[in-house]
Amino acid sequence: MKKGIISLGLVAAMGVTVLAGCSSQEKVINISVPKSAQELAESVVNNMENVSSFTAVTTEVLKGDMKIMGETIGTDMDLKMDTKAYSEGKDDISYTKMEVKSTITGLEAIAPEAGDSSTNAIYEMYSKGNEDDGKYTVYAKEPDSKWTKSEVNIAPDVLNGQISLCNEVAKGRAEATFTEDTEKVNRKDVYKMEIIASGDYLMNLLGGISVTGIADADTPELKALKIPVTLYIEKDTKYVAKMEIDAKEIGEQMFNQMSGGASSVEGFSIELKDFKLETVFDSYNLVPKFEISERILREAGDAPEKNPANTTAEDTTESAG
Repeated sequence: MKKGIISLGLVAAMGVTVLAGCSSQEKVINISVPKSAQELAESVVNNMENVSSFTAVTTEVLKGDMKIMGETIGTDMDLKMDTKAYSEGKDDISYTKMEVKSTITGLEAIAPEAGDSSTNAIYEMYSKGNEDDGKYTVYAKEPDSKWTKSEVNIAPDVLNGQISLCNEVAKGRAEATFTEDTEKVNRKDVYKMEIIASGDYLMNLLGGISVTGIADADTPELKALKIPVTLYIEKDTKYVAKMEIDAKEIGEQMFNQMSGGASSVEGFSIELKDFKLETVFDSYNLVPKFEISERILREAGDAPEKNPANTTAEDTTESAG
């Protein structure tokens, strides 16, 4: 894989990925045991060039409390994002469906009429573009709304971010360790590699999968943090199977910045209890070619209206993920 996956905000909180620029669909087999984390990382960088498609599931868990004048407001957010992406030559397309569940408790203490609040929202997004110019057309659907169209430029992403981080390890510029003993992810043998991420490489990783505004909160203070990132690498193919990040430290600093210094006000504080990010890549090079339906294009104003008498079954069903 040469370039990556786009990521952008949807209703101030949506990440999406699209596979870009992959050269081949051949499966690479390399069962030799790496002699070091540096050698393993180099194999990842080289072998991911053979990726032409993937499916992945990203989860994000955030739990925290905000205290205002002695009252505690609790916030829980659980996110699940399913993505499939396909590349043919330099043309890329992806589809992402995201479910966001959030709960806010304790509001009645400061607003008696409010009570607890719970939401469960579904977002969908297609993106389509070309690797050469890095420009993508995005079709997005928010809850209870129609499909809309926008144009975006390619941006840092989770898969491209992982490859960039592995490249830093391969060149000896990032600290990393791995163990020769394998574990199981998706019933496959994997190596576990621990990497200390910082700077742009850390922000690329987080900005590609987190919907909490990390990309917008990019600052020197955040880049200066050194955060452990765990990558699980398939033993046979040296593809990335899974990524885990305990992002609590960076989340604490990020929310302090986003609060505009309000945490220094007497009676106000933010306590982040948990902030974890995980991406599992279910498959590589198995996604069949797919397109965006004419119904979605028409709804987004990107296709001529169709005679209702000629409407096909595909045009009357919801998009398939």
